[in-house]
Amino acid sequence: MEMDFGEGAMEQELLAQEAKSAEATSRGKRAPKAKAKQLPKTCFVCPEPCCKGKRWCLSHNRQYDCLYYQAKSKGETATLEQAVINANRAREVFLKFSSDNPSDGKWRRKSLIDWSAFRREFVVARTVRYREGTTPYEYGQWLKRGENIMGWSKEQSKSEWEKYLADESIERDSLGIGNSLRLWLPVVAEKHRDKDRTVLAKVEEGSQQYKNLSEADRDILMKHAGSTAGLGQAESWLRQDASMGEELVVTPQKRKQSDENEDKDAEIETPEAKRKRMRFEKMTGAALSAFKNTKLELVREKAEALEASLVEARTKLQEASEKLEQETAKDAVMTSYEKTIASCQGLVDEWKKFVAIGDDAEKNREAVAAADQALKEQLATMGDVALVKADAVLHSKTFFKLEAQAMLQLLNAQAVDDTFTRIMKQDAAVVELFSKALKKVGTDVVNYIKQKEKKDEENKELQKVREHAKAAAAKVKLLKGSAHKVFGIDQTAWNAFVENDGKDFDVAAHLDKPSVLRACEQAKTWRNQGDVTVKLSEFGGVYKKANSFKAEGRAIAAVIAKCGKEAAEALMHKVFPCDDKRLDLSTVKEGELFHNNLWYVGFDNKMAGCWLCPNGAAMIRVLAMGSMNVVAFPVEEVASRLSEKVADPKCDDLIQYILDFAEDADKSIGWAATVKQDDVAFIPQGWIIAEQCNGTTPLVYGVRKSYMLTTEASKTNYGRVIEILRNTGRDVAKMEEFLALYDESDKSKDKDPPADQAVQEGQAAE
Repeated sequence: MEMDFGEGAMEQELLAQEAKSAEATSRGKRAPKAKAKQLPKTCFVCPEPCCKGKRWCLSHNRQYDCLYYQAKSKGETATLEQAVINANRAREVFLKFSSDNPSDGKWRRKSLIDWSAFRREFVVARTVRYREGTTPYEYGQWLKRGENIMGWSKEQSKSEWEKYLADESIERDSLGIGNSLRLWLPVVAEKHRDKDRTVLAKVEEGSQQYKNLSEADRDILMKHAGSTAGLGQAESWLRQDASMGEELVVTPQKRKQSDENEDKDAEIETPEAKRKRMRFEKMTGAALSAFKNTKLELVREKAEALEASLVEARTKLQEASEKLEQETAKDAVMTSYEKTIASCQGLVDEWKKFVAIGDDAEKNREAVAAADQALKEQLATMGDVALVKADAVLHSKTFFKLEAQAMLQLLNAQAVDDTFTRIMKQDAAVVELFSKALKKVGTDVVNYIKQKEKKDEENKELQKVREHAKAAAAKVKLLKGSAHKVFGIDQTAWNAFVENDGKDFDVAAHLDKPSVLRACEQAKTWRNQGDVTVKLSEFGGVYKKANSFKAEGRAIAAVIAKCGKEAAEALMHKVFPCDDKRLDLSTVKEGELFHNNLWYVGFDNKMAGCWLCPNGAAMIRVLAMGSMNVVAFPVEEVASRLSEKVADPKCDDLIQYILDFAEDADKSIGWAATVKQDDVAFIPQGWIIAEQCNGTTPLVYGVRKSYMLTTEASKTNYGRVIEILRNTGRDVAKMEEFLALYDESDKSKDKDPPADQAVQEGQAAE
């Protein structure tokens, strides 16, 4: 027992030691390292996370499952795996599948995949070619080549020739000049680096590509490849010669289309059609007669309605024809409408012709055929005007009468119904369209006439507006647009020229006021005389080339004796019969010649300016062409007003004062008139004039004559003209001699030798 107890104590001690050892061992162990977290896998073709155990995301995995299902059923799993072998190709496959099967058709059947499209082979080959050859050379040619091309010396060329001559492998012949020796020497050395790109597209019979081929493309493909080609046939085709002829290949016939697309319901009778057929089959006796009479009445009513519609169309055509007859100015469209309306009226009359129908069916058919033929011939005359469709037949009134009679002879209701349907939906419909076309022709004619009248009225109004606008623009351009304010003042604001009626007008009593003789018959007769017309035309053609014309827009030329001067003198004497009021200039050199001179005058049609009357004398001017606005001022009154602003005014001051005449200034000193062709204008002595051409004609010209008058106002204004010209620095000696004659008018003086007449005219140039 003691032993047993001792052994138990020992066992307890050993257990305690083991526990301490285990505790010590566990305290000394290092804690295990944490395992690295596995990164999430992304899809093979997109950055989305993969499904568990797959290489695709959720959406691409669904598409791949659809692709794999079709590939497995067709035995094309290897083709599918090859198609998605890399990310780029797989992405293209999925994009193609998504476009063929959009997401909006979730429950739609997936489209079939053409696996042959994935088996296209693309080959890019690079070829390096080395080309060697020989060229025949005679001895002299070889020496020339060595010297000119290779740059060898003559000895080197000979050495090379001897080397090739000793080589028995060099080919040689005797085809040189004089059967001389030629050696075929290796001088051709070329290197070619070619890149050959080959695209191999396999087309399998039964594939979608093969099914979509046309017959012509299928024949070409089968002749090229051969549908029964066995092993080695392609190689034999490549090796065969063209002279052997084309290999006979039997092209397989195209398989017939399946009956899936055929309308299976085409021959199936609908319940409604069945009920109608059965009702017609049971219809006999009185019921059939009543049915016939009902349809017959409807056909007659339709024929009456068609006739009434054509009568209405005929009325519209007649109204249009009457409107065309009322038009005086007819254009090409109206002329065409007249012919069309006449043909349309003839068609209506032809349709309404009724042929009596008897009991002979054959004659009735011939009568209807003749009436329809007449309508057809009448329609052919319409040309491009299509009143009925090209494939339609227009039947006459007699046709409907015959068809109605023929319906009574039918023995079953189905035939009656078919005839009635044909008449109403085909024959009557053509006549209805024919009637509408006729009405449209009449309506188009009336509308065209109304539109033409409206357009003519608009054109007239537009023409009036254009004329007013043109006149206003011309006035603005000539008046307001001018740099001179005096021409912008309305003529009614000035004093009007005294009107000379040419009958009882006292010229001598109106020598101190400007006057105008309108549309003078003597002036018209004068300019229409033969020699005068010629001289005026000659002057009108050359006066714009004068030197003075460029500066002032005016030109003058003397009227020479026996060249129209006599007729012009006679005209001046008629319109100005005041010889007793002329100042006696006989005591001054060329004094009498001053009164005898006549001058052609020409102006620019856009001329506008101000100047003294020639020599400060009175002036009579007749316009042979053109028109112009004239405003005349007495120099004495203008100079008196100007002297308040400018001491010792000069000619330029006087002209500028008139050109800048303000709108609000006193206009009582001015006299205005518009002088036109054949008008005779008179300007008193010592007056200044502002003139502006209206631009209505390209040329403005006429004739003028100057006078020195004896009135007191003439003397006063003439003296002020001399004073202003003297202030300007002009030579006024000759004018002062004329002025002195007013004080010595009762004395007679000896005549001096004549002087040049040009000196007289140049004394008082502006």
